[in-house]
Amino acid sequence: MAAFTDIHSVPLDQPGTPASFSPDNYRTILHQLPQPFCLVEVLRDTITGQVRDCRLREINPAFARQTTLANPVGRQLRELTADEATWHWLVEEVARTGQAASFEQQVPHLSGHWHEVQVLPTGPAGTYWVALLFTDITARKHSEELFRLFVTATSDTLYRMSPDWQQMLTLEGGRFSNDMPLPSSTWLTRYVPAADQPTVLATVEAAIAAAKPFVLEHRVIRDDGSVGWTASSAVPVLDERGRISEWFGAASDITARKQAEAVAERHTLQQQLLEAQEQERRRISESLHNGLGQLLYAAKLHLDGLPADDARPAQREAARLLTAAIKQTRTLSHELTPIVLEEFGLAEALRTICSDLAGAALRWKCHLVLDEAPALPLPLQLAVYRLAQELTQNVAKHAQARHATLEVESLPGWLVLRVEDDGQGFDPAAPASGIGLRTLHNRVALLGGTVHLITEPGRGTECQIRIPVAA
Repeated sequence: MAAFTDIHSVPLDQPGTPASFSPDNYRTILHQLPQPFCLVEVLRDTITGQVRDCRLREINPAFARQTTLANPVGRQLRELTADEATWHWLVEEVARTGQAASFEQQVPHLSGHWHEVQVLPTGPAGTYWVALLFTDITARKHSEELFRLFVTATSDTLYRMSPDWQQMLTLEGGRFSNDMPLPSSTWLTRYVPAADQPTVLATVEAAIAAAKPFVLEHRVIRDDGSVGWTASSAVPVLDERGRISEWFGAASDITARKQAEAVAERHTLQQQLLEAQEQERRRISESLHNGLGQLLYAAKLHLDGLPADDARPAQREAARLLTAAIKQTRTLSHELTPIVLEEFGLAEALRTICSDLAGAALRWKCHLVLDEAPALPLPLQLAVYRLAQELTQNVAKHAQARHATLEVESLPGWLVLRVEDDGQGFDPAAPASGIGLRTLHNRVALLGGTVHLITEPGRGTECQIRIPVAA
């Protein structure tokens, strides 16, 4: 091959030089080449000077063995095949400028294999003779195609980086759009959010210093502009001297996993908060029952122990108030720690709410459709009980309603709580309503649920709460 890459600098008409275009001078070299090789004359229109065809002047045995062309020597390419018409512009350019060029193409007349075609000038510029050397690259193309299919099939993004990570050399596959020219030195700002860039750079510097793999999970800007998460790892490629020549890496989209982890973490925090609230309620309940309740009961005993004829109206009123305080203390204690929920379950506890609030002025309807299996976790049962308790007590205190309904229903993946009344309704935008509604929304949000409220003055109120339930 070197014999043909060098001869273009030697005049064809110089006698006694290797550049003489005699087949006798070149036949030995041509026959020894393992690659197909041919000499081509570029034919131009005598009037316009435009290239009209190419004529095969010489071929080597490798070309003859592999070609499907019949008796090609001395014939024009258009007589033999139409597939080489796309070569004409490049062949003409090489013949005109004397500058070698190359291209890759699947060559039908050489077993249909992929070849890298070296187009070499054979004399000074303007002689319009060129040599074509064909190197079979089918195996490489096959590997590239397998790699392309792998990139297409995998969700991973594959990339190559310069030794110092200053440039991204290639980027293939995944959910990243390659809308910047490669190699690129702007990959960091293009694909990594500003808050994550210091961490990425620090990890890169540590990997380079130790010549160890880069491994990091970090946020990333995806092709639609959204921010996701990626698990990125890259290994250094070392040269024969043991120095890093480049990095080859893969990045997996772990956004779904990170979102699931965030949901699980939020759920854990919700559970801890609910448990903390229940523990505090139990503590207050015990203090009311065992502390304040006992003191009130002792005071009532002392009043009852006074002689009856010494009892005055004020004393009788104090005894009545103490009795009412003792009753209220017991009620508060029971509300703070719903024993009926722990002993009889959510359905019975909800029915108890309705029966305790029902009276001549307000009639309650309780409709429950709850799956017995699997049972809801106790923290979720407590949360539903507290929400139902709060909503029903608001109806009893503020709605001035005659009829009200409490409904709780299990649906696939959801638990729906609905409280409706025919009372006076209210304006949700009013300042007095805002605090209570905001508190309700916050409590439901802790459970990952939603609140849907329908009300207006004089039209009653309907409040529906949807809470997700794990399957």
